[in-house]
Formats: sequence, structure tokens, C-alpha cells
Amino acid sequence: MAALAAYIAGLCDHSGVLAPGERGVLLLIAPDQRQANILLNYIKAAFEQSPLLKQLVANTTADALELTNGISIEVRSASFRRLRGPTYICVIADEAAFWFNTESSANPDHEIIDAVRPGLATTGGPLIIVSSPYARRGVLWETYKDHFGADGDPLILVARGDSRTFNPTLSEELVARSYERDPISAAAEYGAEFRTDLESYVAREVVEAAIVPGRYELPPVRGVDYVAFLDPAGAAGPIR
Repeated sequence: MAALAAYIAGLCDHSGVLAPGERGVLLLIAPDQRQANILLNYIKAAFEQSPLLKQLVANTTADALELTNGISIEVRSASFRRLRGPTYICVIADEAAFWFNTESSANPDHEIIDAVRPGLATTGGPLIIVSSPYARRGVLWETYKDHFGADGDPLILVARGDSRTFNPTLSEELVARSYERDPISAAAEYGAEFRTDLESYVAREVVEAAIVPGRYELPPVRGVDYVAFLDPAGAAGPIR
């Protein structure tokens, strides 16, 4: 991801999509600030080790690399409240499966992705999500489910592969030992398999089998008695 960010920000021409005086931002979103800083360190190293790219560096801060070509590379933690506003030439989302991805969370992953989309509207820049899979929920799972394969949106590319396919230098022995120790965890970490042991009370397949796509409500039927039940106490005991 650091190499990709360096290429897009430093070696691609964005003058045609930015207004005069407008600074474009290449944004990398990480699960937390510590991981964001790790990404920025890799990016800084990519620019420092290249005589060509090194000439583009105008300024560095704790969370950004400003370039002389009008582009800034910024890293942020996954919080939708901090991501609105800039003009983005590209957004790279790191380990999106491990962001807070429940609707009750303060940072649901849908909100984070929706927060950056307007910043890409005028540039048409790419939104790139890179992650190991985890539970079958959230933006990563839904994108994979809806668009992986020939029937998906032709403008959305979903690539899936095990770790050793993408990185042949990874130790085969290490992967094999991980599978021996915990097959389910290893299948997600190294085999690109979404975990099925993290389902909710009712399995996803059961819920989806009871859903008619596009139907949001049903009118009442004459002659049918409807009964609603509510258990306000839950598992906390009786209400006093």
C-alpha cells in the first residue's frame, strides 16, 4: 500500500482534476493511529530512497507528507468525523474488516466509507480497500458478496487470494503450523476465507433466506390477527 500511495501521489498527473490552487489529498485510513503511523513511515522511506521522488518532498508532519506537485499524502485512523472535507485523488482503506463494523458502533465502517466518497466525486479517484477477511458483515464482506466474479459491477474489481499467492516469500512452514494450531483463524489470516464462527445468534444464511430483496413492508391482511411481543428486561433480570 505504501508503494501504491507513492506511485499515485508522486508519479501520476492530477493537474486535470484539481482546480487552480487546490491541493489534492491521497488518504490512507488505518484501524488506529499507530497503524496509520506505520504506513506513513513506509511511505516516507519510499520517497527518501528514490532520487526522483525525494525531490518532490516539500514538508513532512506527524501525519502527512506534502509534495511539491500539489499533492499531500495523509494517514488517518478510522473515524468518519475526521475525514470529511478534503479533495481526494485516492483513498486507500487498510484492514477495513477490522474497523468497527456494527451499526451500534460509534464508527460503523459504512459511515467511514460514505464520509470519503464525496471527496472523490470531483477527481474520480479510486477507492481501494485492502484487508484480510474477518466476519461476514461490513463493507468488505458486502462488496465481496455483491461484486466478486463476472456478475459484479464492472466498475468494481474484487480480487481475492491466499497470502502465499500474493506473497510467495511467506514461509510455507509458518502457514502450515498456523493451520495446525487454529484452522479457522489461519483460514482467515492466510487463506482469505471469511470466518463463519463469528455469526450472530441467527446465521446469516437463515436471515437472507427469509428476505425478499427490495420489499420493505407488507400491508395488513384482512382476517389475520397480529400479536406483538416485547421482553424489555432482556438478560438483566426483571425491571423494577
